[in-house]
Amino acid sequence: MLLKIRKTRSKDLKQLNQLNKELQLQMQKFRIKKLSKKQLEHKKFGKKELKKVFTAEMDGALVGFASFNPNALNNEWCGKCIELEEIYIKPKFSGKKVGKKLLEKVAQEAKKKKANIRLMMSPKNKKALKFYEKQGFETVGFEMVLSLKKRLKK
Repeated sequence: MLLKIRKTRSKDLKQLNQLNKELQLQMQKFRIKKLSKKQLEHKKFGKKELKKVFTAEMDGALVGFASFNPNALNNEWCGKCIELEEIYIKPKFSGKKVGKKLLEKVAQEAKKKKANIRLMMSPKNKKALKFYEKQGFETVGFEMVLSLKKRLKK
């Protein structure tokens, strides 16, 4: 099986959105506010977003993707950076360097802009945290949320 990392094409949208749906369902366990079925259905990529998505393909089937914001912005924590929004790999392809290859492709885009890569994630997602640390990411700050809904119930 030959792994190919490439820009996403219009004809990939159906497969890409199926992968995205799998990711969104998986991410529900890390969210404070769960998304409804209707909200999950609306979290889709359209043709306009294709320029910010790389796909991993094996034997004609998409097995993963990385989406990012290609606009480099200045951030007080990490300087000039682009944001890695999501990386998702089908579970049966986990541990086969697919995520690493997708991240390398995003890094090439960041390098063109002389920017770092920034991401936000749930600290409860231990597998992802381990992956990003192995790739050289460092924690430079935390985003914290006080859930008033939970607090008011007490």
